[in-house]
Amino acid sequence: MLLIPGWNDWKKVGINRAERNQHRREKIARKKKIIKEAFQREQEKLTKRVHALDLRRVTELLRRIDEEEARIAEDRIFEERWEL
Repeated sequence: MLLIPGWNDWKKVGINRAERNQHRREKIARKKKIIKEAFQREQEKLTKRVHALDLRRVTELLRRIDEEEARIAEDRIFEERWEL
């Protein structure tokens, strides 16, 4: 006996396919969300590291400037004492 699929059978196949496609899209969306969140966390970590590095560099430069200004001030005082 040969079975010929009727309209209802084709409708069920279409619904099953649509459900599988919807499930697949939801699964992909969840994975994209997880990847996006992980990327954002890594980006935040890198941003914090860069800011910390920049802060250390600025602090070091300010320290050097202060040392240079103190040395120049000492040189002026020393020169003024010997000129008198």
